[in-house]
This record gives sequence, structure tokens and C-alpha cells, in this order.
Amino acid sequence: MTKNTLNPFKPIFGKTPPILIGREPMIDEYISSLDSYLYDDRITTLFVGQRGMGKTVVLNEVSKRAVAKGWVSVDVSMSENLLANAYDRLRIEAGVHLSAQKSKLTGVTLNIMGFGAGVSTDTHQEDFSTMTKIGLIVEELSKKGVGVLFTIDEARSKSEALREFASNYQLLLRKDLKVGCAIAGLPFEISGLINDEVLTFLRRANRVVLSQVDIDDVAIAYIKVFNENGESLPFDVARVAAEKTQGYPYLIQLLGSVLWDTSGNGRITEQEVVFAAEAARRKMYQNVVEPMAADLTRKETEFVTAMAELDQPSAVSDIADAMGLKQTDVAQYRKQLIDKYFVYSPARGRLDFVLPYSKEYLLEKP
Repeated sequence: MTKNTLNPFKPIFGKTPPILIGREPMIDEYISSLDSYLYDDRITTLFVGQRGMGKTVVLNEVSKRAVAKGWVSVDVSMSENLLANAYDRLRIEAGVHLSAQKSKLTGVTLNIMGFGAGVSTDTHQEDFSTMTKIGLIVEELSKKGVGVLFTIDEARSKSEALREFASNYQLLLRKDLKVGCAIAGLPFEISGLINDEVLTFLRRANRVVLSQVDIDDVAIAYIKVFNENGESLPFDVARVAAEKTQGYPYLIQLLGSVLWDTSGNGRITEQEVVFAAEAARRKMYQNVVEPMAADLTRKETEFVTAMAELDQPSAVSDIADAMGLKQTDVAQYRKQLIDKYFVYSPARGRLDFVLPYSKEYLLEKP
């Protein structure tokens, strides 16, 4: 049976799926802070999560909803060109709001906005730092009642550009300007960011941890999507499907997409779910786990294979014993694997896999 509507699931990293599952409350909470930006500490929020937990999707949705509320959204990814990229995006987006008010702008701001051809001024825009130019545009927008939201994806703690941005963003807040910032990053990067001696104000920023989505929430969402499209998905069957995803956002979209394409008899059975889950697992291997595993050195592979043969989270000492080495001898492999986002440390001295089915892949691979 061919469905008459497009597949509502989108298993692509960084792309906003038509159906958001389990992230709406945190998005709604942040958007509500835009109305009370002067006294709401949630206006500066750090979204923290492992790879595939939907950080980029959350930022995309926050940005879209902020624009719908009349804010300008400046969306950038982490790079050493962060400030220049933010300035270029802000200049473009702000132009929509300020181009009709050229006569009310100062010569300096006209130049900074790119409206200054033929404008005579004693101060040239090149005399200003990039952050100063950003601040002047933010001030002009604030005077018009227009807020500016900066979203920064894949934040890195050791970036001088991010340090400069964050330091100057704090000054914009102190001026009570209509401005907000949502930053997304991996746990150890955000941890390094908030512990930076220069950026102590970020320790007071709101932090939202993106963890696995509640299994019942996944099941209910599956039921809603399939029922609205003419197929019956009983709760017990939906619960089996939800458990197969382990609450991992990418896998939720992947399994939902496969099940959407393979079902079509009116009432979805557990057998269909098991079939779809197996297909999704194989796609997870092929598209995600295998490419990451291929990037590991021989010793790193030995480390994670030994880890896979243990219960998770695994004690580093047990992994070292399984490899026939001392714990101090494997410390470098632990660090390297964390840096490659293949494992993470949920507690001191313990490790777990970042991606679902990493364990199964390592135990099954030739």
C-alpha cells in the first residue's frame, strides 16, 4: 500500500524533522524567555548533549520561532571566523528592519550597515572592531523594539573567537539591550567554556541537557503520527518500537522513517516493528557507527572492543584488565576516544558508548 503523504520522519543529522519528538518543552521554555529578556536568565542558554541528541535541531527550531516573534536571528556554526560570520549575518538580517529608516540612522551606523555610500563621517567603519560593529547594530535594533538572537552551534571551549564574542555579549546584556544567545555543544566543550576564567558569567547561564527522549513519549508520538495517517499502531507495539530507539533522537527518526516506508496494511504489527528495527540498526551501522569506527587506530579499536565485552558503563580498570594492561597504560586511549566522540564518561572512572548499537557493532563485526 502506498501512502498519500510524504514520510514525516527525517533521519538526517542537523536537519529539522517535520515531527519533533521530546524536545518541544525545552524549545517552548527558551522562546518564553524572549518576552521577559530583561530579567530572565534563560535568555542565555547552553544546550548540552552528545552527538545525535538533536542539539542542532533544537537551535534551528529556536531560531525559527524567534523570527516568528519578530526577532532577528543570527545563526552561525563554530569557526575562527565566528565574529565575521555573525556580523555578516546580522547586517543582512537587520537590513530588513532598518533599511526603511536610513534617515534616522547616524552616519556611523549607515556605514556599518552598508547603507553609507557617499555618507561623510569622521569615523570610518574599519576603525571599529567586529564586535563593536555588531553592538552598534544591536543597539539600533533595540531602539526599534527588535531583539537579536545569536545561535552558535558546535561550540568549542578553546576558541578565542568565541571568548571574544561571549565577553562582548555580556556587555550587551549589561546595557539592557534586547538580545539573547543560545549555544549548543558537546558536554566536555561546554564544561570547558563555563570554567573559562574569562567567561565566569556563563556559569550563571541556563543549562539544558539533551538526554535520551522518554520511551513513553516516543511511543505516544509514533501512535499519533501513524494514526493521523490512517494506520493503527497499538500502544504495546508502539512501545516495542520506542524501546528499539533507546530514546536516541536520530534513531527515533530513522526507525520511524523505515517503519513508515515498510508498513501499510492498516494495522501495524510487532513483526513489522521488529523488521523495521533490524533495518534501522543496519542503517545505523552503515551511516553512523561504521564510519566513526573506521577512524579509530588499532589500539583504540582494541580498547572499545574490550569495552564492548563488558557491561556499560564500564570501569576503565576493567577495560585495562581485559586488554592485559595497566590502567595508566590505557589512559591515552581513553582520552583519544573521548576526543573522537566515540565514548564518554558518565561518571569518574567509567565509560559508555556515545552512539546506540556501538556495542553490538563491535561484537558483530568481522
